Amino acid sequence: MESKYIIKKDIQLQAEYYYELTVLAMDIYNKYKLRSNIDEKSDADGFQTFIYSIFIFDQCRFIYDVLEFYKIYFKYEYTQIITFLGDKYYHFIKKIRNNMHLYNKRKSYKNKANSIINQELEKFDMLEEDIFYFLRNDIAVYYYADDNSNILLGSNYFYYHYTKEVDLSGEEIKELSYKVISIIIKIADVLIENHFLVGDINYNISLYDRKSSEILSKKDIDKFTNFRLLLCLTQAGGCKILFSKILNKKIIYQSYENIWFFTQYLSIKYDEIFDNIKNLLRYSESKEILRRIFNNSNFITNDSYKKIISKLRNTVHYNCDEIIEGKNICDSFLTSENLFIDDLKNIFKYMEHNLDELINVLQYLDE
Repeated sequence: MESKYIIKKDIQLQAEYYYELTVLAMDIYNKYKLRSNIDEKSDADGFQTFIYSIFIFDQCRFIYDVLEFYKIYFKYEYTQIITFLGDKYYHFIKKIRNNMHLYNKRKSYKNKANSIINQELEKFDMLEEDIFYFLRNDIAVYYYADDNSNILLGSNYFYYHYTKEVDLSGEEIKELSYKVISIIIKIADVLIENHFLVGDINYNISLYDRKSSEILSKKDIDKFTNFRLLLCLTQAGGCKILFSKILNKKIIYQSYENIWFFTQYLSIKYDEIFDNIKNLLRYSESKEILRRIFNNSNFITNDSYKKIISKLRNTVHYNCDEIIEGKNICDSFLTSENLFIDDLKNIFKYMEHNLDELINVLQYLDE
C-alpha cells in the first residue's frame, strides 16, 4: 500500500477517536444536567465550558493538518472540505491552529498577553479603579472539586489565546463547532460505536469570577509570566480531566490503537507546555523566582523521552517519507526509534506524571 494511503487510514482512525471523545463529553454533560436537578452543587456549564473549549481547538488543529496533507495527496477530499468550510471558517481554523503554541517563538508574547488582559478589563469597566471596583471581576477560573480536593485547573485566558485574532461571535462559535464535527465525521468515514464508556460523575468542574490583578501578581512574578503559566495550567488541567476522570485508564492501554492515539495526543500538549516553560525559565523577567519554584518540584527528567515526545508530536505533519514499507504509521515510528509498544505506555505515564506535578506546582496561582 502506498504511504499516502497508510497515512490516510491513520487520519481516519484519529477522526474516529475525536468524534468518540466529543460524544463522550456530550454524554457526561447530559449526566451533569440530570444531576443538577437533584444536586444544586452540580455545575454542568462549568464542565461544558472547560472541556468543549479544549476539544474544539484540538479538532481545529487536527483538521488543518489533515487539509495540509490532503491538499497534496487527496485533492478531491481537500476541495470538498474547503468548500464546506468556506473561506471565513477555514481562516478561523487556520488562525486557531497557529495558536497551538503557547507563546511566540520569534517575538515577545507580551503584546498579545497585554491585549487580552486589557480587553477583559475594559469589558468589565476595570481599567481604572472606582468605588465599585471591588464588586467587579474580569477573569473566569476553572476549579476541579470532589470530596477530597479542590484544584485550580486554569482560566478563560486560554480561550482568548486561541481566538484573539479571529474575534468569534457566539453564533460563529456555534457554526464553527457544527462544521468541525461534520468534517470530523466525514474524514472518519466509518464511526466506532460505544468505543468509550461514560464513568460515574463524582466530581465537579466549576467556573468562578476573579480579579486578574490578584492572580497575575502571585509570588511577585511578573504578570506576563503568570499569564503564560495560566495557559500551561489550563492545557495540563484539560489533560488531567480527560485521562483521570473522563476516560477509564484501562481504556487507554486496552489496545494497540488506543495507546498510539492517546500517547500522540498527549505528546502534542506536553511538548507545547514544556517548550513554553523552558522558554520562561530562560527569558522571563521572573526567571530566578521560577527556577527556585521548579527546582523544588518532583518532575522526572528523562532526556531520551523528551526527544521521542518531540518527534512524536511532529507526526501531526503526516510525512510520507517517514512510512516504512509494509508498516503502518505507528509501527513505522516505533521501528525508526527502536521502540516497542510498551515503551509508548511508559512515555505516556512519564508525561502524565510531569503534567500532574506541573498542576501541583502552579497551585500557587490560587494561594
